[in-house]
Amino acid sequence: MRIWWQAAAFLGLIAGVMALSVVVRRPTVMAFSPVRVELPDGAMSTSFGGSDSGIVDGNCLACHSADFVRGQPVLTAAEWTAEVAKMRKVYKAPIAEADDAAIVAWLVAMQERRGGG
Repeated sequence: MRIWWQAAAFLGLIAGVMALSVVVRRPTVMAFSPVRVELPDGAMSTSFGGSDSGIVDGNCLACHSADFVRGQPVLTAAEWTAEVAKMRKVYKAPIAEADDAAIVAWLVAMQERRGGG
């Protein structure tokens, strides 16, 4: 009976060592290399121009793509004012309150230029 217990203990020890060798593995070494990304023309610009487009590019494109900005639904100036305030207050966007009027004017003019306003 004692041999049986010794054999069982030995087999348990072997099974534990085998299980541990499966769990403990050497870390995989990952190699990184630089990647060059070419963006299409206009990808980083709202490209509707206007005197306030620099303010829009500087504020809105920090978080949104130009396509996202250009593809917004038609809103009134009051609705855009609320949206810009929400970006600053809720989402903590670093938009100066002094830029609100210029951003709203550009968004409304952009809608009119694309035929939606």
